[in-house]
Amino acid sequence: MTRTPDIPIFDADAHMYETADALTRYLPERYRQAVQYVRIGRHTRIAINGRITDFIPNPTFDRVAAPGAHEKFFAGENTEGLTLREMQGKAIEAPAATRNPADRIAELDRQGVRETLNYPTLASLVEHSAADDPELTMAIIHALNRWMLEHWSYVYEDRIFSTPVINCAEVDGARRELQYILENGAKVALIKPAPVKGVNG
Repeated sequence: MTRTPDIPIFDADAHMYETADALTRYLPERYRQAVQYVRIGRHTRIAINGRITDFIPNPTFDRVAAPGAHEKFFAGENTEGLTLREMQGKAIEAPAATRNPADRIAELDRQGVRETLNYPTLASLVEHSAADDPELTMAIIHALNRWMLEHWSYVYEDRIFSTPVINCAEVDGARRELQYILENGAKVALIKPAPVKGVNG
């Protein structure tokens, strides 16, 4: 009996680039002014509660670092002391596979990958930049999770497993979010692996 060559069956390093309304489409009206895209010269930034953040330098994702461009930086192979941006090289147009599930399936097929986890890119910006306002953080995260469900679905063709976010600033809020994502078919969730500022400090 001959053994077929092993093929990758699970890719755990995939992410989505969200659309400009991913954080605001389902944000309650009372929070609408708390999340804004602002233009500074040639660059677009996100402002949370009136504070501009460059936590993610290009939140429109019209141009992004090429796949693998950060590998040497994070592996400590930076003998010249360059910044991450200097090491990553020229930006490219965001690959279609980072924007929608149909193109992601085509890319998985091209790479011979059966399944993938799919991480949101803006979640880290929200949890970092809105940390001083836990209620706002939870509202934005829920809005992002609703957008993710609509745009990607939590499970697409049993091959793309998107990771809705659970924010732990408030226990009952985290429970409600967990209930919401489970009711909508989520198989996995993303929780920030760091201390979280809660509603009581």
